[in-house]
Amino acid sequence: MDEIEAEYHVGVPRAAKGGKISLMPKDGCSTEEYKKACDLFIDLYQQMTQAMKMERFSLKSEKKVVPGRKKIREVNKKFPICVEMTKDQKH
Repeated sequence: MDEIEAEYHVGVPRAAKGGKISLMPKDGCSTEEYKKACDLFIDLYQQMTQAMKMERFSLKSEKKVVPGRKKIREVNKKFPICVEMTKDQKH
């Protein structure tokens, strides 16, 4: 995404608003650049969604939370992951 932003003079939001992501043209972005950036972003999105795998587990059922957190750190070193935690960060 950083390369698309730099090369085509667009901004790529890091969070969806209303379930949608729209590229934002910056100063100096031509119509052709904007179209190309959109096409590249769509291709990137499609490739990434095919490669993603969701796996859910709860540390709540673990006897010790610390080993679970260590395992998350190990996996994070090998793969890009997203971990959702409750507000109290116990689950």
